[in-house]
Amino acid sequence: ITILMISIAGPLTIAQKSLMAAIYAKDQVTASFLAQQKIEEIKNRRDTYFMVNGNDTQFDNWIRSEQADLCDPNQAACPTVTFGTTITDTQVGKFTITHSVAKTNPGVESTVTVTVSWKNGTIVNNITLKNHLFNVVL
Repeated sequence: ITILMISIAGPLTIAQKSLMAAIYAKDQVTASFLAQQKIEEIKNRRDTYFMVNGNDTQFDNWIRSEQADLCDPNQAACPTVTFGTTITDTQVGKFTITHSVAKTNPGVESTVTVTVSWKNGTIVNNITLKNHLFNVVL
């Protein structure tokens, strides 16, 4: 019986570790896609701002459009969006998405940082993506 128990315990342990690795990999891919989606939304807001306002010479003004997009009419107060403010956007299942936009080079470049975090049991995991947005005049 001891030999049988030892011969069964090894493969079961390997299967359990493989299952945990597969779950973590699935969550990691999902978090990466959510982070990329948030970066694309911010780029779209920035591009929409320039489409509506034309070639704004004040590149940094587009951040103000973030505030309008984040306001919920049912809320008493809207969040104040400025460069460097970290905003918790949404909760998608077990994933929490936060983002911030910082002035890397005023008037020329902004850096968008998106972090997606989630818990597997008691372990907190996160993925952070950064993207640089430049003042490109078309």
